Amino acid sequence: MNPDLFASYMSRLMDRDLSPDEFSQLEQYLESSPEARAEYLDYVDLHNVINLKLNNDGLPQLNTSNIIPIDKIIRRQKRRTLRVVALSTAAILMIGLLVMNLFSFDSDPPLTFKSAPGTQFTVTHSAALKEKPKELVLLKGSSLELTQGTIELTFESGVKSIIQAPAKITLKADDILYMRQGIAWFQVPPGAEGFQVNTADLNIVDLGTEFGVIAKAKDNDEIHVLKGKVNAQALNHKKEFATLSAGEARRVDPVGRLTTIPVKSSSFLTILPKSLPYIHWSFDEQDRFQATGNHPFVANIKTTQHSDPQLSPGKTGSALALNGKGQHLVTNWAGFEGNRARTIACWVRLQKDTQLLSYGGIAGWGDSSLSNGKWKIVVDKLKSTKKMVLRLSWGDHWINGTTDLADGKWHYIVATTTGEQSEQGSLQAELYVDGKQEPTSFHSDPTVLNKPRSPKLNTNNKTNNAVPLIIGSSLSRNIRSRTFFKGKIDELTIYDGHMTSEEVKQLSNP
Repeated sequence: MNPDLFASYMSRLMDRDLSPDEFSQLEQYLESSPEARAEYLDYVDLHNVINLKLNNDGLPQLNTSNIIPIDKIIRRQKRRTLRVVALSTAAILMIGLLVMNLFSFDSDPPLTFKSAPGTQFTVTHSAALKEKPKELVLLKGSSLELTQGTIELTFESGVKSIIQAPAKITLKADDILYMRQGIAWFQVPPGAEGFQVNTADLNIVDLGTEFGVIAKAKDNDEIHVLKGKVNAQALNHKKEFATLSAGEARRVDPVGRLTTIPVKSSSFLTILPKSLPYIHWSFDEQDRFQATGNHPFVANIKTTQHSDPQLSPGKTGSALALNGKGQHLVTNWAGFEGNRARTIACWVRLQKDTQLLSYGGIAGWGDSSLSNGKWKIVVDKLKSTKKMVLRLSWGDHWINGTTDLADGKWHYIVATTTGEQSEQGSLQAELYVDGKQEPTSFHSDPTVLNKPRSPKLNTNNKTNNAVPLIIGSSLSRNIRSRTFFKGKIDELTIYDGHMTSEEVKQLSNP
């Protein structure tokens, strides 16, 4: 029974105007509710006072029950008033606590985010904050550095963004994001127009749209409009301004002009992936030598065959079968550069061949003429044990595993690195065979005397000597100088980031 109906029933009860059914409903409600019974007694008390007053004034007296003294009525009303005040105070206190909780982040609504599996990031909050939030939020002045993987941002206004590593961002205000570096997609809903993205080169103001931003650490920044419109202004010398519509893109040149470039919607992730971004070659009949995967690079990768490589039964479906005599694949993908974290994984099957010194390159890219400018995995023979083991080479430096791979069986191999140096000065890198981490030994080429040497990873894919990703061959620029892989390769995958031992185990036992 709602309060209005209850009050109506009590009034009509005093007037003897309730039907038997209504009286029964009121009686049941009073039995079930102590608060209703207390209110009923107060109502009767008030009715008695009115009757008393009317009787003393000589007006007709209503036939009522015993009259309750006025001081008792006042005391009861005071108690009720105190109860109401107490409950009201408690309610106000609860509301106050809720409001304080909602605005506990210095009264700024937080920017929430979540990350894809394998993502690594650090968050730095403003020094002015008395207490750092434990949740995945960015407040005004907070910065996030994304070293690998992908994050999804959700602004209070409803703006959503997917940002890929490597990235560095700072929340300047509720609707202003500064991007020092990164590849980001933004979706701005109706009502959130005016949202801004700033980079070192650009100021972008949304006019109700969907757009992508590429902010580069050592190159000029780009804006790609996918839907709607944006205002874009260069921040350098000429400070050129333009209103861009869907299908338009610009790159800022060094003097502050907005240069027209093709729109590349494939460069941007629009959904948070379920793993590290990756590029994959299954070598199955339906894909053959075409790359697939969830990495934005995939859409632009083309694979070229040399000397007619074949497909044969693999670990799953078909595998790439190479004869060691010139069969290999060359792509147009330059590969990850610098010391960016990365992982290569695949199945290999090698027959025992005691005459071979090396089974050749499995996969790699970069400039092999530099001390630390390439990235390649190969199978080489150890002089000490004669075993054919996995080797990861990044120039004049490499690490060797210990498991003999040339036994006619399928083996799942993984080479992964954070891109950083270890305390011993070598590269932080691990090799795995069949899900187990290999004991490794670090080596440097003792014959290299007349060029600078560094064990740091610094893959260079922009020099004249650099080669893009090659599968099944060494990294010589001249095809006649290459040495070739002999054996089978299946399910080759390159991940954009480093993997832990637990993640590698999941790969090898999907």
